[in-house]
Amino acid sequence: MSLYDYFGVANPQELYDLITNDDPRVDDLQNFLTYAKQEISYESPKVFNYEALFKLVNSEQLIPRENEAYIIGFSTQRSPTYYAKISGDMSEKEVLNIAFKADIKSYAIVDHPNIFSQDQDGVIRDIDCNIGLIRGVYGNTARNCLDRISIYGEEGILPLRMYSHEAEEYETVDFMGYDHTADYKEFIIGNDSIYDLPEELTAASELSDFVGYYVAKELEGLNVYYDEQKIESLLCMKATMNRQEVFTVITYDDQLNINSVKDMFMGAYSNTVVDLAFVMDQVNKDQNKGFIVSHNHPSGGLRASKADIETTRALGRLGELFEKRLYDHYIASSRGVTSLAQERTPGASFLTMAKEREVDKYLLKLADTLEKQSAKLQDSPKKKQGRNI
Repeated sequence: MSLYDYFGVANPQELYDLITNDDPRVDDLQNFLTYAKQEISYESPKVFNYEALFKLVNSEQLIPRENEAYIIGFSTQRSPTYYAKISGDMSEKEVLNIAFKADIKSYAIVDHPNIFSQDQDGVIRDIDCNIGLIRGVYGNTARNCLDRISIYGEEGILPLRMYSHEAEEYETVDFMGYDHTADYKEFIIGNDSIYDLPEELTAASELSDFVGYYVAKELEGLNVYYDEQKIESLLCMKATMNRQEVFTVITYDDQLNINSVKDMFMGAYSNTVVDLAFVMDQVNKDQNKGFIVSHNHPSGGLRASKADIETTRALGRLGELFEKRLYDHYIASSRGVTSLAQERTPGASFLTMAKEREVDKYLLKLADTLEKQSAKLQDSPKKKQGRNI
């Protein structure tokens, strides 16, 4: 069932109208949108060596039984994003459905080696076959294996030991029993923010697209100076849903009110290619006074990369040439939003001064307009009292 069928509407605009009118039929979606605007505060472990990986295996009790293995995925910042348990008697399709994720940069394997089982067709199948399947798919999609951890010892006989094939080191497992293990888990990291939506909504392919539509509609008309906090909340909401980097251009008029929002480029999990000519073509219109650019980091990080800064500087120079000032560059994730202008990011510090100049000009113009309106009211003829004789 599509998202729009679920709510009995024909298109995004009709669903947007239900939300803005506080229709009770969309309470679940409304609550989710409110949640997604919030910055998610959490601490996630970083796995940069075998010791940190041992600690993760211990804390999550990732102890496979005989003929089983765990696949653990990691973000670009080496934080775990998910783990999934596979077994030797799963079909290739079952293994890929549960254990393959596009939004990771690397992965690790935890196995219980040298145990065989027999599937329904009577074929002897080793867990290594399915591990090899995952390794092959991830290898062909430029995801590297950090380590393979093997658990040695027999079930019911403690202590079990972990062995890192990469570091060639052992450590004892603080095993609490299989009642404390899980088959699957997604960590709160990047866009994988856990929220209890109805299954029909989480499975709806249009949900991410609709959130983008909703955000664009809500941004239009906002003032880039007075409504900055609301703008950042909306960008945070949008970033929560995006599993790939999306580069967005936002333009505003001479009153600093947003008049257009356009997603211009979509990339991979950790980068996107920006064509500056197309950006300026979108910006260089008579009704536009200036522009903002924004992109998301699906990994959850908010630090500007070297490429982010270079793009910002290039757009700043082009903006001056076209007389369309670059007001700010926002980097968004479910953790929140970073303003390169407010952060005075090294290499992009010109943004701070440019933003201040734009706001000062706007406030002076506003003060002048109010002063003229006040003078006009004072000079207007007063109503005559009584009659002329």
